[in-house]
Amino acid sequence: MVNFRLPLYLYPTQRSLVIQLFIFAVCIGATYCFWCVLSDVGSWFINGAILLSGLFWLFFLIIFLKNFGIVKNKYIS
Repeated sequence: MVNFRLPLYLYPTQRSLVIQLFIFAVCIGATYCFWCVLSDVGSWFINGAILLSGLFWLFFLIIFLKNFGIVKNKYIS
């Protein structure tokens, strides 16, 4: 069986939290760009892109908050 390792930015370290925060900010910016610039078109493709970008940053938000809790608990105790 092949050893599976998570990407480094998913591990709960201080550096990975900075990377995740940057990815989170980029995802919010992409969502805002899609919503403001392309929402006038109203096609199913644009609405799908808005939905996917929103789900994408929500995924990273969940990972960020989970890892933030792990790192915070690790350094406090």
